[in-house]
Amino acid sequence: MEEQPERVDLSTLDIAAENREALAVLFPGILADGVLDATRLGEMLDVEVTAPADGRERFGLMWADKHEALKALGPSRGTLVPDLGKSINFDMARNVFIDGDNLEVLNLMQKAYNDKVKLIYIDPPYNTGNDFVYNDDFSDGLSNYLEYTGQLDEEGNRTSASVDTSGRRHSRWLSMMFPRLHLARNLLTQDGVLAVSIDANEVAHLRCLLDEVFGGENYLNTITWVSNLKGRQISDGGAVGTHEYVLIYARNGANVDQFRGNLDELKAMMPSVYKGPGYKVKHDDKGPYVTKNQLHNTNSKFNEATAPTMVFRVHFNPETEEVRVTDIDEETTFPGFLMTMPHSNSRPNLSWHAWRWSRAKILEESDELEFEVKSGELRIWTKIRDVAGIAI
Repeated sequence: MEEQPERVDLSTLDIAAENREALAVLFPGILADGVLDATRLGEMLDVEVTAPADGRERFGLMWADKHEALKALGPSRGTLVPDLGKSINFDMARNVFIDGDNLEVLNLMQKAYNDKVKLIYIDPPYNTGNDFVYNDDFSDGLSNYLEYTGQLDEEGNRTSASVDTSGRRHSRWLSMMFPRLHLARNLLTQDGVLAVSIDANEVAHLRCLLDEVFGGENYLNTITWVSNLKGRQISDGGAVGTHEYVLIYARNGANVDQFRGNLDELKAMMPSVYKGPGYKVKHDDKGPYVTKNQLHNTNSKFNEATAPTMVFRVHFNPETEEVRVTDIDEETTFPGFLMTMPHSNSRPNLSWHAWRWSRAKILEESDELEFEVKSGELRIWTKIRDVAGIAI
């Protein structure tokens, strides 16, 4: 048979798509609903931007004086000075405590600590109802807020008897948080995580703000925790408040692994929650392990139609521990080997579930599988080496 020439892909790169991806990484939230927020990009780059031709609307969070808040991202002229008198082994210490205005400090840390911080935890003011005050240059008083929201005329007189100041408290809080979150994101490593404590007063606005700064695709989870079991009355009506929140975002969610904790430590802290018996710890040449799940995929949507390469027969020799694989419709048998099939699929016109591992992975990493033989029937389990770990 005449050898066929190698097929060459002559398609060109989608440069525009690559540029969009790069822009989204540098400036999360700039692209939303397929629309570029040129105004915000100009604010972040501190350059003039021409008005959009069509004025297309896009999804996002807006508040009075938002564009002024980003001015706090400008370069700082301050400096950090070591306090040797209060330090212990300053030259050898692996930790540092910085005392100062958090916005100024975050600005000063940008050059030395950019892309170097694994975890940032923030416990900001909860904005619980008192008039929120902060000392950033872009803080807005009542008159400034009324001016920006069109409630004052050119001479400073109110345009109506009923003045809307309901958004003022939220606007000031958002303007305080906006630049700080931008600066904090810059400090995170590519697999770094930000956690922010908050209560019901601002949790909805904070979620939208974090989506804009970090990108909604980098939202990881919201932890709800009981802060007051009895509850406390936080308004004139309705149920008492019992819980608060921790919003968790990643610098790049694709780089963040599963959160895991030590089972023994969790049992000691929360025995009423982690009180069940643990899995039996077994040992092999590599060390301890536990088995929790069989190799087959329990989700029936993964099958011979959707994942045909993951549906096949597995053969195991209990004496030699050799493993082989064959096609699902191949009836070949091997002396001394037991054979198992994927689990059957009850969906119409389907026969099999898929395996969770590929053929190559099963053959190359068979020592990470436990082959159990009971009454002549073969079952395959995956080994978990983190015996004391648990997803949290």
